[in-house]
Amino acid sequence: MKSHRSTAFPMALFVLVAPAAHAASDCQPVFDAYAAQAKVPALQKTVTTPGMADPVQMILTQDRMFSRVGPNDVWTKTVIDDAMRQVMAKGMPAPGTIGECRLIGPETADGRSGTAYEFAPSVATGNAAGERITVLIESETGLPISETALKAGTVAKIVYDGVAVPAP
Repeated sequence: MKSHRSTAFPMALFVLVAPAAHAASDCQPVFDAYAAQAKVPALQKTVTTPGMADPVQMILTQDRMFSRVGPNDVWTKTVIDDAMRQVMAKGMPAPGTIGECRLIGPETADGRSGTAYEFAPSVATGNAAGERITVLIESETGLPISETALKAGTVAKIVYDGVAVPAP
């Protein structure tokens, strides 16, 4: 199945929120990118973390989330119902939920170009105090294609095209 974006991020990985002052002009493209991401049919997110041998892989559709650790693990399926959507939405960057936005500028990742922004996520969502998230928003699609937690060293790569949902 070919897909693009999902309902939202998985709750535990990169659930980003933190009320704080920010420059609206720097935050608006971030808000817009994550709002668009929530509407895509599907996305695949691969997260690497220092100290973990295998990456965490997630596939999100509008009604399901599949996850596994490493290519040899079996996929776990979670249904995304209205209650789950509400929880996930609380972690999405939106006005009043992130702070200290800063435009970094043009960057390229995996041959895809975009504009990078940095913002402060909330400690309440499991992020380290003082954490900063850098998100690269692809120029062509306006969607987030990578996220890096600067303090934790966690890196997420996000793909929207050619996402195949695991068989049950």
